[in-house]
Amino acid sequence: MEDDEEEAPQRREFNKKEIADFQDAFKLFDRDQDGLVNYKEFSTLMKAFGQKYEDLDLSDMFTEADEADSGLINFEQFVKILEYYYREEFSLEDLLNSFKAFDKDNLGYLDRADFKEIMMDYGDKMTEGEFVDFMATADPSNEGIIRYEALANAIYSFLIE
Repeated sequence: MEDDEEEAPQRREFNKKEIADFQDAFKLFDRDQDGLVNYKEFSTLMKAFGQKYEDLDLSDMFTEADEADSGLINFEQFVKILEYYYREEFSLEDLLNSFKAFDKDNLGYLDRADFKEIMMDYGDKMTEGEFVDFMATADPSNEGIIRYEALANAIYSFLIE
């Protein structure tokens, strides 16, 4: 007999470093620092992780996690979503979307100061020296802006070699 129902996603365990990275990103999108994100912030956060879902799927995930039906989820609820739906696929588009998630005005670039905060305070944190070295690639003309499409292409080319 054939089962027409979709299989439930496999639950994934994350290590401490991954959890810490997720928490750093969560805090970045938790603008008022109350430990909660709304649907819009959640959607942007998932896109920052390079996750590709239809808006309807994201809405379903968020609604399922929002047990209190408050329109907000906390970090623990966010991790539960990731445990079931996070995918480790990596593409140039994923990398580009990670940068775009921080480009709130869709300008195609990030301000150096904002980029520095992201690179030094979240995820795999850079030191001041590492940031200065990285900026030679990220902003070769020293304009104070990071044109992230060119940067994403350079990083992706390096990573797949």
